[in-house]
Amino acid sequence: TLKLLLPSQNRRNSSHNIMMPSLAANRNNDAVSLIHTGNLDAAIRGLSHLVEGFRTFVCEHDDPYGKSEDGLRPITLSLDQCMLNHISQPPCQEEHSDENRPFVYRSGIRMPPSLAFAKDRDSLMSSIFLFNLALAHQLKAEQDSTTDVEKQQSLLAKALKIYELAFKMQERGGYFNSNFLFILAILNNIGVIHEALGSPDLAKRCFGKLMSVLMLLTERKFYDTSKLDMKGFFRNASLSCNEPCAAAAA
Repeated sequence: TLKLLLPSQNRRNSSHNIMMPSLAANRNNDAVSLIHTGNLDAAIRGLSHLVEGFRTFVCEHDDPYGKSEDGLRPITLSLDQCMLNHISQPPCQEEHSDENRPFVYRSGIRMPPSLAFAKDRDSLMSSIFLFNLALAHQLKAEQDSTTDVEKQQSLLAKALKIYELAFKMQERGGYFNSNFLFILAILNNIGVIHEALGSPDLAKRCFGKLMSVLMLLTERKFYDTSKLDMKGFFRNASLSCNEPCAAAAA
């Protein structure tokens, strides 16, 4: 799954499994609903299929940009806009609000219909698919934590690698300055996973970077963050030792 969105050596490697952007957005939103209702196995299956199908679409099309509905220039949209305007908190959020446990960002990212016509559409959609797939693995590990420790560790390791790939896509594309909330959620969840996998130093380094992003958002007030659980983010960030997190997230 982790290699599915990497550039293909054969851009004309056709497949019946191609996934057009508008259909892919709908499938993504269906998977988010599955995540929020705890149907994580189905969400993982659906998102894995979705990532593969969309990668095929990207490899078959040379233009990485969408076109507006009227055929003119594409619209501008960011991951953070998707998170803020289409956020959907899962109904189980409150039962996981124990302040003695690390805060996990649990909201899958839904896609608005307009995303199919957005500039940098392929990168935006791919990043969202990866984030949701990683989140589904992370929550599945939590769900299985009392039954199979080995399976839990395997799921967390997969989630970590997928989050890292989503992080690197933002890094390579130079999108950090327009997607602060997306980076915030990834850093937070990566830190929680490192803690669960017995790597407290890596967790603290991630939470240190998390604190830096939080302070930037708080000081500059880029967005109305009232829909987000900023208290949870700050609780995790308080565990940091203020060390750089680049190595932990790369």
